[in-house]
Amino acid sequence: MKPEMQNNLACSPMSNNHFIRSIAIGLLLLACQLSDAVAQDGTTGRYRLNAFTIGETNLLDTYLTPEEYKGLEMRLLFQSYRTSRHHKNRHYILTHQGHFAYPQNRAESNNMIAAFYHLQYAWRWHKDMMLANNPLHLEGGVGIEATMGYIHNTRNSNNPVQAKVNANIVPTCMASYPFHVRNKEWRVNYEVAFPLAGLMFSPNYGQSYYEIFGIGDYDHNIVATSLHNRPSLRHALTIDIPIRKVYLRMGYFGDYQQEKVNGLKFHNYSHQLFIGYLKNL
Repeated sequence: MKPEMQNNLACSPMSNNHFIRSIAIGLLLLACQLSDAVAQDGTTGRYRLNAFTIGETNLLDTYLTPEEYKGLEMRLLFQSYRTSRHHKNRHYILTHQGHFAYPQNRAESNNMIAAFYHLQYAWRWHKDMMLANNPLHLEGGVGIEATMGYIHNTRNSNNPVQAKVNANIVPTCMASYPFHVRNKEWRVNYEVAFPLAGLMFSPNYGQSYYEIFGIGDYDHNIVATSLHNRPSLRHALTIDIPIRKVYLRMGYFGDYQQEKVNGLKFHNYSHQLFIGYLKNL
Protein backbone atom coordinates (compact mmCIF):
# COMPACT_ATOMS: atom_id res chain seq x y z
CA MET A 1 0.00 0.00 0.00
CA LYS A 2 1.30 3.46 -0.85
CA PRO A 3 2.34 5.76 2.02
CA GLU A 4 -0.16 8.42 0.89
CA MET A 5 -3.00 5.92 1.12
CA GLN A 6 -1.84 4.84 4.58
CA ASN A 7 -1.82 8.44 5.75
CA ASN A 8 -5.31 9.00 4.36
CA LEU A 9 -6.56 5.94 6.20
CA ALA A 10 -4.89 7.07 9.41
CA CYS A 11 -6.67 10.44 9.18
CA SER A 12 -10.03 9.03 8.08
CA PRO A 13 -13.10 9.77 10.25
CA MET A 14 -14.79 7.28 12.51
CA SER A 15 -16.30 4.55 10.36
CA ASN A 16 -20.01 4.41 9.79
CA ASN A 17 -20.13 1.07 11.60
CA HIS A 18 -19.43 2.82 14.89
CA PHE A 19 -22.36 5.17 14.35
CA ILE A 20 -24.64 2.30 13.32
CA ARG A 21 -23.73 0.41 16.51
CA SER A 22 -24.38 3.54 18.58
CA ILE A 23 -27.77 4.04 16.93
CA ALA A 24 -28.70 0.41 17.53
CA ILE A 25 -27.66 0.58 21.20
CA GLY A 26 -29.61 3.81 21.72
CA LEU A 27 -32.76 2.40 20.12
CA LEU A 28 -32.40 -0.86 22.05
CA LEU A 29 -32.17 1.00 25.37
CA LEU A 30 -35.18 3.09 24.41
CA ALA A 31 -37.15 -0.04 23.46
CA CYS A 32 -36.29 -1.69 26.80
CA GLN A 33 -37.50 1.35 28.70
CA LEU A 34 -40.64 1.49 26.54
CA SER A 35 -41.52 -2.14 27.29
CA ASP A 36 -41.07 -1.45 31.00
CA ALA A 37 -43.30 1.64 30.80
CA VAL A 38 -46.12 -0.22 29.03
CA ALA A 39 -46.34 -2.69 31.89
CA GLN A 40 -46.96 0.02 34.52
CA ASP A 41 -50.09 1.91 35.53
CA GLY A 42 -50.10 5.68 35.95
CA THR A 43 -52.03 8.67 37.21
CA THR A 44 -52.45 12.11 35.74
CA GLY A 45 -50.37 15.16 36.64
CA ARG A 46 -46.84 13.83 36.09
CA TYR A 47 -45.17 12.75 32.87
CA ARG A 48 -41.75 11.64 31.75
CA LEU A 49 -40.30 11.87 28.26
CA ASN A 50 -37.26 9.82 27.24
CA ALA A 51 -35.93 10.38 23.74
CA PHE A 52 -33.08 9.60 21.38
CA THR A 53 -32.22 11.81 18.41
CA ILE A 54 -29.83 11.43 15.51
CA GLY A 55 -29.04 13.60 12.53
CA GLU A 56 -26.61 16.01 10.92
CA THR A 57 -24.75 18.90 12.52
CA ASN A 58 -22.87 21.86 11.06
CA LEU A 59 -20.22 23.08 13.51
CA LEU A 60 -18.02 26.19 13.38
CA ASP A 61 -15.72 27.59 16.05
CA THR A 62 -13.24 30.17 14.76
CA TYR A 63 -11.16 29.94 17.95
CA LEU A 64 -10.12 26.48 16.71
CA THR A 65 -10.42 26.81 12.91
CA PRO A 66 -12.14 29.02 10.32
CA GLU A 67 -13.55 25.90 8.60
CA GLU A 68 -17.01 24.43 9.03
CA TYR A 69 -17.23 20.80 10.09
CA LYS A 70 -20.20 18.59 9.20
CA GLY A 71 -21.20 15.14 10.35
CA LEU A 72 -23.47 12.96 12.47
CA GLU A 73 -24.66 13.93 15.92
CA MET A 74 -26.54 11.93 18.56
CA ARG A 75 -28.49 13.12 21.59
CA LEU A 76 -30.23 11.73 24.63
CA LEU A 77 -33.05 13.76 26.18
CA PHE A 78 -34.84 13.16 29.49
CA GLN A 79 -37.71 15.43 30.51
CA SER A 80 -40.02 15.37 33.52
CA TYR A 81 -43.30 17.30 33.52
CA ARG A 82 -45.26 18.03 36.68
CA THR A 83 -48.47 19.96 37.38
CA SER A 84 -48.47 22.26 40.41
CA ARG A 85 -50.56 21.00 43.33
CA HIS A 86 -51.80 24.50 44.10
CA HIS A 87 -52.25 25.89 40.56
CA LYS A 88 -53.63 23.37 38.07
CA ASN A 89 -52.72 25.58 35.11
CA ARG A 90 -49.05 25.81 36.11
CA HIS A 91 -46.47 23.21 35.08
CA TYR A 92 -42.84 22.58 35.98
CA ILE A 93 -40.57 21.05 33.33
CA LEU A 94 -37.07 19.72 34.05
CA THR A 95 -34.99 18.77 30.99
CA HIS A 96 -31.64 17.00 30.77
CA GLN A 97 -30.03 16.81 27.35
CA GLY A 98 -26.63 15.47 26.32
CA HIS A 99 -25.20 15.19 22.85
CA PHE A 100 -22.09 14.04 21.08
CA ALA A 101 -20.85 14.90 17.58
CA TYR A 102 -17.88 13.81 15.48
CA PRO A 103 -17.99 16.04 12.36
CA GLN A 104 -15.30 16.30 9.71
CA ASN A 105 -14.00 19.09 7.50
CA ARG A 106 -14.80 19.47 3.81
CA ALA A 107 -11.56 17.79 2.74
CA GLU A 108 -12.33 14.82 5.03
CA SER A 109 -8.82 15.13 6.46
CA ASN A 110 -9.64 16.07 10.05
CA ASN A 111 -12.34 15.72 12.68
CA MET A 112 -13.63 17.58 15.68
CA ILE A 113 -15.10 16.02 18.81
CA ALA A 114 -17.92 17.93 20.49
CA ALA A 115 -19.81 17.01 23.67
CA PHE A 116 -22.41 19.12 25.50
CA TYR A 117 -24.74 18.83 28.48
CA HIS A 118 -27.82 21.08 28.86
CA LEU A 119 -29.93 21.49 31.99
CA GLN A 120 -33.17 23.48 31.86
CA TYR A 121 -35.86 24.16 34.44
CA ALA A 122 -38.97 25.94 33.20
CA TRP A 123 -42.31 27.19 34.48
CA ARG A 124 -45.20 27.21 32.00
CA TRP A 125 -48.86 28.18 32.24
CA HIS A 126 -51.46 26.60 30.00
CA LYS A 127 -54.78 27.48 28.42
CA ASP A 128 -57.09 25.41 26.22
CA MET A 129 -58.88 26.83 23.18
CA MET A 130 -61.46 25.02 21.08
CA LEU A 131 -60.41 24.47 17.48
CA ALA A 132 -62.52 22.30 15.12
CA ASN A 133 -64.29 20.65 18.09
CA ASN A 134 -60.97 19.70 19.72
CA PRO A 135 -59.10 21.54 22.49
CA LEU A 136 -55.89 23.23 21.33
CA HIS A 137 -53.57 23.07 24.34
CA LEU A 138 -51.30 26.13 24.63
CA GLU A 139 -48.46 26.60 27.10
CA GLY A 140 -46.11 29.53 27.64
CA GLY A 141 -43.57 30.51 30.24
CA VAL A 142 -39.94 31.03 31.06
CA GLY A 143 -37.03 28.91 32.21
CA ILE A 144 -33.39 29.00 33.22
CA GLU A 145 -30.82 26.97 31.32
CA ALA A 146 -27.17 26.08 31.78
CA THR A 147 -24.85 24.49 29.20
CA MET A 148 -21.43 22.92 29.65
CA GLY A 149 -19.29 21.26 27.03
CA TYR A 150 -16.17 21.28 24.92
CA ILE A 151 -15.00 21.11 21.33
CA HIS A 152 -11.72 19.40 20.47
CA ASN A 153 -9.92 19.83 17.15
CA THR A 154 -7.95 16.59 16.75
CA ARG A 155 -5.31 18.18 14.49
CA ASN A 156 -4.52 21.35 16.47
CA SER A 157 -1.36 21.40 18.57
CA ASN A 158 -1.89 25.00 19.69
CA ASN A 159 -5.27 25.77 21.27
CA PRO A 160 -6.75 22.34 20.52
CA VAL A 161 -9.77 22.63 22.84
CA GLN A 162 -12.52 25.20 23.31
CA ALA A 163 -14.66 25.15 26.47
CA LYS A 164 -18.33 26.14 26.20
CA VAL A 165 -20.09 27.35 29.35
CA ASN A 166 -23.17 29.58 29.47
CA ALA A 167 -26.33 30.28 31.47
CA ASN A 168 -29.49 31.86 30.07
CA ILE A 169 -33.02 33.00 30.71
CA VAL A 170 -35.12 31.05 28.20
CA PRO A 171 -38.69 31.85 27.10
CA THR A 172 -40.44 28.61 26.14
CA CYS A 173 -43.83 27.68 24.72
CA MET A 174 -45.68 24.68 23.35
CA ALA A 175 -48.84 23.92 21.36
CA SER A 176 -50.50 20.50 21.28
CA TYR A 177 -53.52 19.50 19.21
CA PRO A 178 -55.32 16.15 19.58
CA PHE A 179 -57.07 14.21 16.84
CA HIS A 180 -58.53 10.73 16.67
CA VAL A 181 -57.54 7.71 14.61
CA ARG A 182 -59.70 4.60 15.11
CA ASN A 183 -61.09 6.02 18.37
CA LYS A 184 -57.62 6.62 19.78
CA GLU A 185 -56.24 10.04 20.55
CA TRP A 186 -53.14 11.12 18.64
CA ARG A 187 -51.46 14.49 19.15
CA VAL A 188 -49.42 16.93 17.09
CA ASN A 189 -46.99 19.03 19.12
CA TYR A 190 -44.79 22.02 18.47
CA GLU A 191 -42.34 23.25 21.13
CA VAL A 192 -39.90 26.16 20.93
CA ALA A 193 -37.37 27.85 23.23
CA PHE A 194 -34.71 30.50 22.74
CA PRO A 195 -32.13 32.20 25.00
CA LEU A 196 -33.22 35.77 25.72
CA ALA A 197 -30.39 36.95 27.98
CA GLY A 198 -27.51 35.40 29.84
CA LEU A 199 -23.81 35.09 30.52
CA MET A 200 -21.16 32.98 28.81
CA PHE A 201 -17.46 32.22 29.02
CA SER A 202 -15.25 32.92 26.02
CA PRO A 203 -11.55 33.57 25.46
CA ASN A 204 -10.81 36.75 23.58
CA TYR A 205 -9.45 36.75 20.03
CA GLY A 206 -5.87 35.45 20.12
CA GLN A 207 -5.97 34.72 23.86
CA SER A 208 -4.79 31.30 25.08
CA TYR A 209 -6.21 29.34 27.98
CA TYR A 210 -2.81 29.52 29.63
CA GLU A 211 -3.13 33.31 29.72
CA ILE A 212 -6.57 33.03 31.32
CA PHE A 213 -5.95 30.32 33.92
CA GLY A 214 -2.15 30.12 34.17
CA ILE A 215 -1.33 33.83 34.34
CA GLY A 216 -4.75 35.08 35.39
CA ASP A 217 -4.90 37.60 32.54
CA TYR A 218 -8.61 38.44 32.39
CA ASP A 219 -9.72 39.95 29.07
CA HIS A 220 -13.50 40.26 28.94
CA ASN A 221 -13.89 36.48 29.32
CA ILE A 222 -17.33 36.63 30.97
CA VAL A 223 -19.65 38.09 28.34
CA ALA A 224 -23.26 39.24 28.62
CA THR A 225 -25.37 37.76 25.83
CA SER A 226 -28.73 38.52 24.27
CA LEU A 227 -30.37 38.38 20.86
CA HIS A 228 -27.80 40.78 19.36
CA ASN A 229 -24.78 38.49 19.89
CA ARG A 230 -26.37 35.07 20.57
CA PRO A 231 -29.48 34.62 18.40
CA SER A 232 -30.36 30.96 18.88
CA LEU A 233 -33.38 28.67 18.71
CA ARG A 234 -34.34 25.14 19.73
CA HIS A 235 -37.61 23.64 18.52
CA ALA A 236 -39.39 20.35 17.81
CA LEU A 237 -42.34 19.28 15.67
CA THR A 238 -43.56 15.86 16.77
CA ILE A 239 -46.53 13.50 16.70
CA ASP A 240 -47.66 11.33 19.64
CA ILE A 241 -48.88 7.84 18.74
CA PRO A 242 -50.75 5.93 21.50
CA ILE A 243 -49.40 2.50 22.37
CA ARG A 244 -51.39 1.07 25.28
CA LYS A 245 -50.47 3.23 28.30
CA VAL A 246 -47.73 5.33 26.68
CA TYR A 247 -47.27 7.59 23.67
CA LEU A 248 -44.58 7.00 21.08
CA ARG A 249 -43.29 10.46 20.11
CA MET A 250 -41.62 10.90 16.71
CA GLY A 251 -40.73 13.89 14.57
CA TYR A 252 -38.19 16.61 13.84
CA PHE A 253 -35.86 18.27 16.34
CA GLY A 254 -33.87 21.37 15.35
CA ASP A 255 -31.24 23.15 17.42
CA TYR A 256 -29.62 26.29 15.98
CA GLN A 257 -27.05 27.75 18.37
CA GLN A 258 -24.86 30.65 17.30
CA GLU A 259 -22.83 33.43 18.88
CA LYS A 260 -20.42 36.22 17.98
CA VAL A 261 -18.40 37.51 20.95
CA ASN A 262 -14.82 38.72 21.55
CA GLY A 263 -14.08 38.66 17.83
CA LEU A 264 -14.90 34.94 17.62
CA LYS A 265 -17.75 33.16 15.84
CA PHE A 266 -19.47 29.93 16.79
CA HIS A 267 -22.43 28.02 15.44
CA ASN A 268 -23.86 24.55 15.84
CA TYR A 269 -26.80 23.84 13.51
CA SER A 270 -28.42 20.46 14.12
CA HIS A 271 -31.25 18.73 12.25
CA GLN A 272 -32.35 15.58 14.08
CA LEU A 273 -34.79 12.70 13.83
CA PHE A 274 -36.61 12.54 17.18
CA ILE A 275 -37.72 9.16 18.63
CA GLY A 276 -39.00 8.81 22.18
CA TYR A 277 -41.86 7.87 24.46
CA LEU A 278 -44.04 9.84 26.83
CA LYS A 279 -45.06 8.01 29.99
CA ASN A 280 -47.79 8.98 32.45
CA LEU A 281 -46.44 8.57 35.99
